[in-house]
Amino acid sequence: MKELKLNKEIETKLKAYQRSYESLKRSIVRVQVNCKHSVVYECDWLQQFHLHSLTPRRMCARCRREEKSTSVTGTYELLKNHPNRVIQEIDRDALYALRIPGAEVDIPRKEEADE
Repeated sequence: MKELKLNKEIETKLKAYQRSYESLKRSIVRVQVNCKHSVVYECDWLQQFHLHSLTPRRMCARCRREEKSTSVTGTYELLKNHPNRVIQEIDRDALYALRIPGAEVDIPRKEEADE
């Protein structure tokens, strides 16, 4: 059976999209590791069906760096409370809507990205 090739126009656009997406991901990492995260959104924990809960999350308003808490009480490593950091409560759905495609939750820290 002869292998059918993808339409040339679609193939060209798909390759351009993939290059653009990889460039976006590199930019996101570069900006996030250098951001001061001075304004952070936080959504509280959410209990679902009495058996499962979603831990709190925080997201930087400027670079969209996201971190999930290690507990329902809100324990953070990178986006923890800081005297120069403003924490603003936000609905979980609103926080999810702010996500950027390619901005994974666990982006490396500045020291890790420099290695």
